[in-house]
Amino acid sequence: MTTRVGVALTRNGVDEAVHQAMAMADCDGCIGLAAKVLVKPNLHGGDGFTSMEVIKAVVHWASRMGASQIVVGDGPYYGMDDAFPYFERIGLVRLCDEMKVSLVSFHDSDYDEIVPNLEALPQTLGITKWVRWADAVVSVPVMKTHFNTLTTLAMKNLKGFLRPRDKRDLHSRDLHLALAAIGWLVRPTVNIIDGFVAYEGMGPSNATPVDMGVVVASQSTFHADVVANWLMGFDPATVRYLREAEKLGCGTLPRSDDDVAALTGCSLRHLQRLRRQFQHPYEAAERAYPNLRISAELACSGCLMNLFTALRDLAGEGLAERLTGTVAIGKAPEAVDLALGNCTCACWGDTEHLVGCPPLIPQIAEALRKLAQNPA
Repeated sequence: MTTRVGVALTRNGVDEAVHQAMAMADCDGCIGLAAKVLVKPNLHGGDGFTSMEVIKAVVHWASRMGASQIVVGDGPYYGMDDAFPYFERIGLVRLCDEMKVSLVSFHDSDYDEIVPNLEALPQTLGITKWVRWADAVVSVPVMKTHFNTLTTLAMKNLKGFLRPRDKRDLHSRDLHLALAAIGWLVRPTVNIIDGFVAYEGMGPSNATPVDMGVVVASQSTFHADVVANWLMGFDPATVRYLREAEKLGCGTLPRSDDDVAALTGCSLRHLQRLRRQFQHPYEAAERAYPNLRISAELACSGCLMNLFTALRDLAGEGLAERLTGTVAIGKAPEAVDLALGNCTCACWGDTEHLVGCPPLIPQIAEALRKLAQNPA
C-alpha cells in the first residue's frame, strides 16, 4: 500500500477530478479485471452526505478499471431501521437504477462477527458481509466537520461498516481511540474524500455547505485524512483520532506543511491555494446560539443530529438568542438546565430532562422552546 495522496480540483468536472486524483494516488491498479467492488459512501441518515456526482464518478472509475460487479451500500445511523426511504429522498435509488448497479443497506444484511482484541473496541465486532463479498472496497466519505471528532472523513466513514449495536457501543467509549482502532482493523482498498461540496460548522448533520471543489484520494485511510484535515485548515497533529492512529502504526503524522505537500507530490504553494479554514463546530454553535452552552462529552451522533436539527428549527423561529443556559447530551456535567437522552441520567434529579436514545426532534424542540421562554 502506498501513502501517496491525490488532490484534484473539480472545476473541469467531478468525473475527471476523481479519475485524476485516483491516478495521482497510484490507485488505478488497485481493482483487478472482473473484480467485485463495494462502493461505500457516507449516508448517515441526515444532510451532509456524499454527493451523487462523486458517487457516480467513483462507479465510473471502478467500471473503467474493469470491475464486473459494483454494489453501492452503507449502514446509516444505527436507529434507522429502514434506510431506503432516505436513499430515495437523497436521489441515490434513482442514481443506482440509472447506473444499473445494486444498492444495499448493510442493516438489511448479515454481519461477520470478529474478535478484534483491541481494548478500544467491543469484545466482538460485526462487520457487514459485503466487505467479505468484495474483491475491492472503495470508501467515499464527505469532507465535513464533526462535534465529537472535529472532522469526519475517511477514518470515521469506516464506522458505517459496523452493525448497529457496535456503532452505539462506540459512543459509550473513547470515540477517538475507537476510530483509530477501526482504522487499523478495517482497511479499504481505496479512499476518496468528497470535497466537491464540503461542510463546515455544526456537523455532522447541520453543517453549512462549502464549495470546496476538491477530491482527495489515497490507498491509505490515515494519509487521506491527514491531507484532508490540512486542507480544511486544521493541523493534523492536533486531531486526536489521528494521533491515536499514529500510535497504532497506521502512519506517521507530518511535522510540517512541507511534509503534507510531499504526500501529494504537489507544491506547497499549490496546496495553500486550495486550503480553506473551516469553521470549528463549537465556534459555529457559539456564534449561532451565543447564550447557550452545549455539553456533548461522549455524545453519540443520534443525540447530536436530533439536538442540532431542533436548534435549527428554533433559529428559524427567531429564538436562537433567547436560548440561555446549559444543555447536555452524552456524559453530562453536574449542573445543567436541560439534559437530553438516557446517557445524562446521572444528573436528572430535579433537572429538566428528556428520556430517549435519542429523544425525538419534536420533543427536544419543545423543551428548548420552554428554555427560551424561561431562561436560566
